[in-house]
Amino acid sequence: MSNNSYRDDYERVRPRTTALIRAMQKHDTPSLFAKLLALVIFFLCIALGVVGVILPIIPGLLFFAFAAMLAATLFPGVGAQLRKVPGVAPYLDSSHGFADLSWPRKFRFVLWITAKVMVDSLVVLWVALAKLVNWVMADKPRY
Repeated sequence: MSNNSYRDDYERVRPRTTALIRAMQKHDTPSLFAKLLALVIFFLCIALGVVGVILPIIPGLLFFAFAAMLAATLFPGVGAQLRKVPGVAPYLDSSHGFADLSWPRKFRFVLWITAKVMVDSLVVLWVALAKLVNWVMADKPRY
């Protein structure tokens, strides 16, 4: 009798379960080009996040969050450490829904996020400009 007799019996009795387990164990590793592209986008997000901390017009925290999601996807160790932080795990796990979208829906989603960031930036700029005008007009006497 072989050492794998229990496993052979199990596979004979439950072939669908073992096929499902084997399918779940297979990991689709991204290609080298995809990893390099993700690293470039990661460093670009980090740079934009740093610029966003300095300039109030650019939403720096958004770029840091996107870089963290990319790092968690690229490096499993970083993902495990980020999942230990309270409140972060749901956001990291929700990013996989984006991967399931079709390309037109991904494009539409990115387009809406970009439009939202642009509108928010214009609102912040408009409010800052209004405060500047009020500050300049406050020093002049009114007739």
